[in-house]
Amino acid sequence: MLPAAPPVSSGAAITVTPAATYEAEVKTEEVEAESKANEWFLKEIQWSMTGHPADKKPIRIITQEVNGSCSLIALCNALILKGDIEILPPTRKSVSYDYLSSLVATFLLTNRESSSLAAALSALPSTRSGLAVDPLFTRIDGFKARARSKHDDGTGELALFRLAGVPLLHGWVVDPSTPEFSVMSKIGDYDSAVEVIAAGDELTGGQLVGDYADVSLEALNNPQWTTQQRSVVEEAIAAQKFLKGSSHQLTYHGLFGISSSLQPHELAVLFRNSHLSVIYKRPALDGGEAALYTLVTDSSLRNEPAVVWETMRDIEGALDFVDGDFHPSSTLGGDWAGHTDIRDDRSEHEDGFYDQE
Repeated sequence: MLPAAPPVSSGAAITVTPAATYEAEVKTEEVEAESKANEWFLKEIQWSMTGHPADKKPIRIITQEVNGSCSLIALCNALILKGDIEILPPTRKSVSYDYLSSLVATFLLTNRESSSLAAALSALPSTRSGLAVDPLFTRIDGFKARARSKHDDGTGELALFRLAGVPLLHGWVVDPSTPEFSVMSKIGDYDSAVEVIAAGDELTGGQLVGDYADVSLEALNNPQWTTQQRSVVEEAIAAQKFLKGSSHQLTYHGLFGISSSLQPHELAVLFRNSHLSVIYKRPALDGGEAALYTLVTDSSLRNEPAVVWETMRDIEGALDFVDGDFHPSSTLGGDWAGHTDIRDDRSEHEDGFYDQE
């Protein structure tokens, strides 16, 4: 038997929260959570676009915790490093999505004139959820826009980078010397490759995807296939082999292509693993070789002043941190990221939102 409910005094008031009030409180919490998710902390670094120490000055870049609006953050960081935009006032510790989108819109309206300007500006809201593009396997600057809706064909996002003067690149490029080149050149892009693999897998009764991914055409051959069906399976095997061999979404051919295409001191944005990051080509100095670096924007490292860039020398992800002078560095806390406590600075403010528009 359940215990009896405690008696209620006749003089006690029973408070019941109305459903509408409860829903309003939940909505408020959701809005506050969304505001925090669209607010990013700043990090001060030392930077010289010319590479000369005398030109070095402190600037503030945008850090992030998750992918989210990485396209807008990467674009803004590139423009900050180029000196095209600046985050003000100097005391600002964080920025919001609205602040950054307004900053980019003002820059484009002030400095650019093009028939694509309207499309680029209309694409700004879509940067909340990342960049909807499909890399082409034959060009480091090749992308096919993905339509977001019947009213948005996705071309505005590519125009956004083009008008901002920031090259958008990727290194998921097939090497012409490999057997897969002719097939991947014909297929063209990632979405098409997935469709070809799915078609081939269906024809082989599910033997192409998964544990059977390394099988050959001879092992799968079906005498009842037509010439066209056999060709589909052959292309599917080649596509599957290329995608498995370039699971990092970067090939050495693509990496060399990026390095060759960028001029010394040039900045660009790299699309890789559905994430965008700023890359920089440092010229050869003191008899060394030119090198590629990616900007470190991990929010957990925002209190590590010596961690500014990381090397980009292979496709496996091996990297080393360097400081603003491109000297080898590491976190001051050793294996522990952050020499000071990483805490939410917004907790100091009653409204829970630090950004001041």
